[in-house]
Amino acid sequence: MSQKSLSLIYLITKRLQDMGQIADKLKVYKLMYFVDFEFYLKQKKSISGGQYYNCQFGPVPATNQQNYFKDNLIDKGVSKKLWTLRNDNEILTNVDKMKELESFHVDEIETIDQILDVYGKLKSMDLVTLTHQDVPWKMTKNGEVIEYDYVFWRETEEVQIKNITEQVLQA
Repeated sequence: MSQKSLSLIYLITKRLQDMGQIADKLKVYKLMYFVDFEFYLKQKKSISGGQYYNCQFGPVPATNQQNYFKDNLIDKGVSKKLWTLRNDNEILTNVDKMKELESFHVDEIETIDQILDVYGKLKSMDLVTLTHQDVPWKMTKNGEVIEYDYVFWRETEEVQIKNITEQVLQA
C-alpha cells in the first residue's frame, strides 16, 4: 500500500473521529473506495493510486499482508496499538501520531469532504450495501481487481444508484 493510501486512511479516519463517528476498518475501506472512484470519475485518476479488490463485504484496497499497518507504521513512530479491537470491530486509533503525511490537493480534499458528508454517518454494513449496488463492484467477480474505468458505467445506472442511496440514508 502506498504512502498516499496510508495518508488517505489517516485523513478519512481523522475526519470520521472529528465527526464523532466510529472509524472501523470496514467503514474506512468503503469510504476510501468511494473517494477514489468518485475522484477518478471527475479527474480520471485516483487519489491513492491503489487498486481495489472485489470481496464478500465489498471493495477492499490491495494489500498482501494481514499486518501491513502494524508492521509498517510502527517503523514510522506510530503506536504499536494502531489497530485495536472494540465491539468486535477493528478501530483505527492513535492516528494523530502518524508522521510524513502526504499533502492533498484542494480538489482531492473537496472530494473527500463530499463523500464524508454523504456517507460518513452511515454504518459499515450500510456502506457494504451501497458498494454492492455500485457498478464497478457489480462488474467484477470475487477476488478480481475492480477496474477504475468501470466507474464510467455508473451513468447508465445513475438513477438506480441515487434511489438506493436515498433509501439507505432514510432507513
